[in-house]
Parts: sequence; C-alpha cells; structure tokens
Amino acid sequence: MGFPWYSQACVILGTKKHMNYSQAIKYLNSFQNLEKKPFFDYKKSFRLKRFYKLCDIIGHPQDSFKSILIAGTKGKGSTCAMLHSILTEAGYKTGLYTSPHLIDVRERIKLNKTAVSKKEFSWLMSEIKDAITYANPEYALYYKDITFFEILTAAAFLYFSKKKIDFAVLEVGLGGRLDATNVACPLVSGITSISYDHTDFLGTTLRSIAKEKSGIIKENSFVVSAPQDSPAGNVIENISCRQNSKLFIIGKDIKYKCASVNFHGTTFDYEGSYANYKNIKIPLTGAHQAQNAAVALAIVEVLKDYYYYPISKKNIIKGLKKTKWPGRFQMLHKNPYIIVDGAHNKSSAEALKRAIRDVNGKEKIDTLIFGCSVDKDITGTGSALCAMAKNVIFTKSSSPRAADPATLLKLLSGHCCNSVIADTSKKALILAKKLTPHNGIMLIAGSLFLAGDMIKIQKHVK
Repeated sequence: MGFPWYSQACVILGTKKHMNYSQAIKYLNSFQNLEKKPFFDYKKSFRLKRFYKLCDIIGHPQDSFKSILIAGTKGKGSTCAMLHSILTEAGYKTGLYTSPHLIDVRERIKLNKTAVSKKEFSWLMSEIKDAITYANPEYALYYKDITFFEILTAAAFLYFSKKKIDFAVLEVGLGGRLDATNVACPLVSGITSISYDHTDFLGTTLRSIAKEKSGIIKENSFVVSAPQDSPAGNVIENISCRQNSKLFIIGKDIKYKCASVNFHGTTFDYEGSYANYKNIKIPLTGAHQAQNAAVALAIVEVLKDYYYYPISKKNIIKGLKKTKWPGRFQMLHKNPYIIVDGAHNKSSAEALKRAIRDVNGKEKIDTLIFGCSVDKDITGTGSALCAMAKNVIFTKSSSPRAADPATLLKLLSGHCCNSVIADTSKKALILAKKLTPHNGIMLIAGSLFLAGDMIKIQKHVK
C-alpha cells in the first residue's frame, strides 16, 4: 500500500527505504509519550484536528473498515478482548487496538489472535515517517506536538486497512471526546463502568467524566452502556438522545446475573433483547467481568439484529470462552497462588477485593505487592487493598510515572498490618515468595505497568 502524492518524491530522491525494527521503535519513541508523564495539559495535548490531519496524509485508513469503539473507566479493555474473541470465532477478520501494553508495544495491534509482526510494524512506522516527511509544508504545524499514542493509533488504522479487515474493535485511550480513536465512525459505541480516574484531565465529577467519555457517541448510531451511577447515566442518556442514537443499558434493557466465580473464571446468565443465555463461561475472574461480558454480548446483539451480521450462539459462547486478556486477575502460579491484576483506582480495587472474596471465601490474603502511579488515587486504591493482606510490600514499576515506595508507605502504613519497602519489582517478588506460605495467596496490584513488569520477571525469580 502506498500514498502516490509523496511516494513519487521518495523514489526520485532515493529515500524510500523501510526502517528495521529497532529503528522503528526508536522513531516511535521520538514522539512525546503522555503515558510516561504524570501531569500534562489535557486540552493542549489532545488535539483531534491534529490527528485528523495525520489520517489525511496516510489515506484515511479508518474509513476503510467497520469499527466498534469502547470507552469507560473500568473494564473497557476486557470488553474489547471479549468482543474481539466473539467476532474472530464468528469467522470475521477482526482487528483489536488496545492500550497500554504490558510487555511489548506490538500487543496493542492485533489481527484475530496475533500481534502485528516486527516486520509489519517496521513497515507501518516507515510509511508514517515518509508520509510526515513528504507532507505539504502547511501540515508541519500540526505535527510539532504529535504523540506516541497518535502515531500508534495511525499505525493500527493503517495496518487494519492494509489487511482489509471486517471489523476493528478499538479501545479508547483516555477520555473519549478528544481521543485519537474517536476519528473512527463506529457501528456501535460501548461505554463501560465510569468512576473517578484521570480527574486532573477529565474533571472531578462523574458528570464531567461521563461527558468526556460520551464524546464517542455518534449521530444516528447505537450505544451500549454498563450500569452507571445516576450522574454518569443521565449524561449518557442525554447525549444519546441528542445524537439520535439508540441506547441499550445493561441492567435496564438487558439483564445479566453472575452465577459463580473461581480462580479460573466466571459463569453468568444473560437475558438480552433477542436471546437468552445460561451458564456462559468466561476465563476472566470477577462479577465485574460478567458485567463487561454483558456489554460485549449486547454489542454483538446490535450487530446481529440491526446490521444483520451472522453471529451464532455457538460463536458467542465459544468466543467468550476463548477470551485472553492478561494482567486482569491473571494467575501466574499455583501453590502459592500468585495473582496479578492491573487495578489502579479505588473502584477497580473494590472490584478486585470482591473477586478475592468470591474465590477465597474471605477477603484476606497473605501478601500484597503494591505499586501505583504518582498521578493516581494512591490513598483510595491502596486503602482498599492493603487492609486485605497480612504483609504488604510497597514497590515501584519501571514506569517513569511510578510513585516512590517510601511515599506509598507514608500514605498507607496506617492501613497495613506489616509493611516494608522493596525498591524494585524483582526484590519485591523475591521477598513476597519468602513471606507467602505454600498454600497461600500473593496479590500484585495497583498498576498495569507493575503487572507488566511482574509477568515479565516472575518465571525467572525463584
């Protein structure tokens, strides 16, 4: 795939040469990465017009495939993963774009079950670099502040377009209204549970946060929302009405019931607008995951019943059962149980507590390894989790946003029985293994960055 208006110039100048993978990563990292910055000016940093210009010069790839766009505070990644698995099982060529990654940046861009290859990733970065280099000079102003996330989003759109996919399942990065993913025009928009997170950027009330998230709702479309507290729910209903979009609300228009939870997953029942399901199994643990699955299933119902895409009950049941979504109540080891979860705000920490209680019969665990980003609600998240554990180890991830363990101890020691500091993830895991009995439970939580670090190193720590 090429872009004629600049590729001819490349040939004439002899510069049309693709980067190798290390060069591609270096190029990507040359753009400002807001995921590594704890604080920034949201309205100045998020400029949708800038991203539209980038999409213009690479040929509007987002317009070449059907998409589903998912926003929310909690569960949007899990919902995307389940929806992606169902559509793949139904035989559709399905792209998945999520963020952040746990270990490898290529995790963010998948086709069916496979991450983009290093060779293809290098090609994508090369094409985008050339497009920017040979763009009309009047575009230069727009690229001055372009971000890491915008470059990756453009790469995902370009990849999906090149592969001629049927659907792209897109997870919103931050907010919704100004997020780069919002240049897509989805068949269905999904909004998972909204709670307090990124309040410095999205506002300090559920109403203001919901307004940003609901910015993904398009005119004359369809929306599926998880159950919301009334301020957020009212905003979603009002914006859906204003946009003349049909809204389905889980718990109101669509019913579900969590039947059982164990270390290996969750079973739930679903009563939809057009079909009912009993004892559906998902390999994601927690009642909150049953709710996320209900959102995914309701979106599938819209695709089936309003857009007439053939997706069978068998596709749905098998697709949900095959879902893979690392870093969310992921069991890394048994005897002792080592569980890693990316819960990083108070609401997700409370959901994690309930999941522990459901699988263990009580909320108590032996050891908690806790790390948190400096811009998160450290006290809210930590206080919910620390009281569960006999021993708490405060540590930090490799992210530049990670809070200092001494700060965590200062803020949270009053919520702990026994607490210590480990200045690296590896040291924390070594100590936790000594403190946790053979039949005990170790929980690692507070940050997706910490989750990624632990998944990476746990096999090498005795």
